[in-house]
Amino acid sequence: MEVGIILKKVNMKMLLSSICLAVNITSCNFQEDVTKSSTSIISSTSSGIQSNQEINSTDDCIITIAATERTIGTYKEKVDEFNSEDNGYKIEFKFYDEFYDSSKDTEGGSNLESFTEIDNQMALDVIKGEDIDIVTDLSFIDQGKFNELVKKGAFIDLYPFLDSDNEINRGTMLENILKLSEINGELLTIPLFFSVDTLYGETQYVGKKENWTLDEMIERWEQMPEDAVFNGNKTRDSVYREVLAPKLTSFVDIEKGISNFDSSVFLKTLEFINSFPNPEAYKTEPDYSVPNFISKVDIKSFEKYHDLFFDNYNQPVECTFVGYPSEDGCGAYIIPNGRFGISANSAPEKQKGAWLFIKKLLEYDYQYEWGKYCFPVNYSAFSKLGENEYSQSGEEYTYTAQGQERTGTYLNYDEYCRLLDYINNIKRMDTDIDNSITQIINDEIISMIWDEKSPQETAATIQNRVEILVSEKY
Repeated sequence: MEVGIILKKVNMKMLLSSICLAVNITSCNFQEDVTKSSTSIISSTSSGIQSNQEINSTDDCIITIAATERTIGTYKEKVDEFNSEDNGYKIEFKFYDEFYDSSKDTEGGSNLESFTEIDNQMALDVIKGEDIDIVTDLSFIDQGKFNELVKKGAFIDLYPFLDSDNEINRGTMLENILKLSEINGELLTIPLFFSVDTLYGETQYVGKKENWTLDEMIERWEQMPEDAVFNGNKTRDSVYREVLAPKLTSFVDIEKGISNFDSSVFLKTLEFINSFPNPEAYKTEPDYSVPNFISKVDIKSFEKYHDLFFDNYNQPVECTFVGYPSEDGCGAYIIPNGRFGISANSAPEKQKGAWLFIKKLLEYDYQYEWGKYCFPVNYSAFSKLGENEYSQSGEEYTYTAQGQERTGTYLNYDEYCRLLDYINNIKRMDTDIDNSITQIINDEIISMIWDEKSPQETAATIQNRVEILVSEKY
């Protein structure tokens, strides 16, 4: 067999090992690609607290943000603006770039292990009560570390600030995003932006019912033509990537500190994946000429949402958002982006100043500007971006895709309402678990994919190994 057609087992294992790592990296244009070379990342590195600009008044209350040089680009302008105001507060950054480990770099540049010590030291300082007032998940490569801080009570409830603010409050935010961000009724962190993570397919194949159970998905798949595929492929690894890998977090309850990989849904999902050929049949190029069952999509903008209603030939199609198969049939997720929290160890005056800064990131202008790349949580900004689209309904515009000029159209009002309704009915927030946990899960499933373990053995081993780590971390 030709190497170009058949993927070697060792290469497939390397590919699959990267799946769980890739899903933990924040998108929406808020973080730079971690595969850039280490020299570009730490070229301006220094240690300790660094002032964003000269502090002219010794009377100002200093608010410190834990950060790295590469993560402040999207909100540094707001820091400068905040520091130019005569409000009695000044923002400074405490940079952690000195903990970057270039010895972990590969030929392709940085990888997740290169940033491990940055994440660890930042989390340790927050827990220890060092001089840090604002913490954002934008500063972490391993989002699980940020979630550990949430679970360990490192942040205060933001609702009292929202409830006492006349400008930025519950009424000015998308209600369901706030609700999904709660932990035991408290808003310990607030996201600046979000996207919708779901599975979708042509209605002729998946039906009109939005969101489904695992049994409903399997029933629909069994009715598909023999040559049908999952997003262009039909091997165990491709079905794993589409159906299960993005949502491993649904089997870990962060609030309760337990794992559920011994559930009937997880086992049945593994059995479904195992019913497909192993990766010896893997094709290097996906085949989109045959009927496609479902595909994963991360909806970040109204434009991307509207594109889903057109096929590869720019012809209109009817599609249904079916979500990831789940017991309750509500498998779509909200992916938070740019979560900010205020340290519980900070003095009340500093907490007040921290809120004044976070508030600026939730105001209309900033939300509208960046909401073109990822949905804003500010309702007015969200609504205006949608209105910009449906107010031009029926008009056409041209764009270039894959080197070809194409014609696009703007979404209409009904499509806007459909998306808003879908967002308002999503019941899960996607918060990544620690990379060490996802690596365990991934390694065991790889063994199953290569016929080294049965689905039953795989589920039992994952539960036993992960249960220990989850109880320790959460």
